[in-house]
Amino acid sequence: MRALPCLTQPSQRLPSALALNCSAASCQYQHIKQSELERGESEEQAEAIAARTVNKHRRQEGRTPNKRTQGTGNPNLPLADLPRDELYNRAKDAGIAGRSRMSEAELVQALGKSLGK
Repeated sequence: MRALPCLTQPSQRLPSALALNCSAASCQYQHIKQSELERGESEEQAEAIAARTVNKHRRQEGRTPNKRTQGTGNPNLPLADLPRDELYNRAKDAGIAGRSRMSEAELVQALGKSLGK
């Protein structure tokens, strides 16, 4: 098995969905991709597996937020049009107690009261 050099040149591009800040993540990506290629995966599948693995480790280390809980969605949409996860995030920002046990409709109602709508 030959060692794969780490990517340090901007011309050696990784998938755009992979936000890498350090050479360690780049080396990890290349190592996983190479391992998957050696196992017989296609180039595309090996890249996808490597990207998911690196992102998973970044989330576990707290360097990347969990996709489900990151943000509060489009601020221009009415509360009733937002998914429950976004309503929960807004309720958390507003300091609404008991939000984890609330349904989507209850979150809309509680947020409406706290925002004066």
